[in-house]
Amino acid sequence: MAIISTDRTVNIGMTSQKVLEVNPRRFSALFANVSANTIYLMKGGEALSGRGVPILSNGNYEINLTNPFFGEVYALAPGVASLLLITEETYASY
Repeated sequence: MAIISTDRTVNIGMTSQKVLEVNPRRFSALFANVSANTIYLMKGGEALSGRGVPILSNGNYEINLTNPFFGEVYALAPGVASLLLITEETYASY
């Protein structure tokens, strides 16, 4: 089965925003914080400062086969100009 990889960069601000849609074909997703601020991820609902999965500056978080999640993912940062790199890999549909 083929896997399709999609990369994108998202500017994360101080209000919660959806960074991944529901995807039942998701194989993995890598989130890399390339900003000076901590970015908070929330799986399945709106992100809140200080809650959810914190990604420290220059840190990362991965959804994969041992840590699966197929729902929506939201992100928020307590400071402006926070950059989140996302790589999502999905099973190709035939």
